[in-house]
Amino acid sequence: MLDEPLSNLDQKLRMHLRMEIRNIQRSLKATMLLVTHDQTEAAAMGDRIALMNRGRIEQVGKTLELYRLPANMFVAEFMAYPPMNLILGYLTSRRDEVFFQESGSGPISFRLAGLQTTLFEGRFRDEIIVGVRPESVLVRGYCKAFTHHSRGWARAMNVEACGLVAYLHIDTGSHRIIGTVDSHASIDIGDRVEILIDSSKAIFFDPLSGEKVHP
Repeated sequence: MLDEPLSNLDQKLRMHLRMEIRNIQRSLKATMLLVTHDQTEAAAMGDRIALMNRGRIEQVGKTLELYRLPANMFVAEFMAYPPMNLILGYLTSRRDEVFFQESGSGPISFRLAGLQTTLFEGRFRDEIIVGVRPESVLVRGYCKAFTHHSRGWARAMNVEACGLVAYLHIDTGSHRIIGTVDSHASIDIGDRVEILIDSSKAIFFDPLSGEKVHP
């Protein structure tokens, strides 16, 4: 059992020892239990992850299972940085298709890919939370001029450069969300951006229980 063995080390040494411990575990073919508060460390070293919250196991599975199919909002926000965007809104149906509309004055609205109205029967007009990863929030246009009355646009609040990509922090008017853009994009703080959600990657949660909604 390894109880936070790397917590007091600098970043470079932590990265080196993560691989060393992993190599030792594989060579010994031993079962090891690693305790850590660092999700990056857990993802890099663990074959399976048990994510705990206040002494309760929220979900157990491989890293990609927890990342792609979180069981609830706690797992969705905890696994990976930046965390999953959680957007409050409601569902509507038109012509056998399902649409999500952001609550408040936000511009986010999209058609759900491949879902029919019968799958969400009984939930129309009820509040629901949609979860989308930053890589599924796409910027399809931006402009240097900004007015609060620009329909369908949001405001760029911060640009966080991370190598080839940059994380764009966006204010929709109702939510603060994070998208991913090319690091060479000339988007500055205060610019207005038009965003597009990849609805095929969207996950839905009950706003009261926080649990994933299974249509």
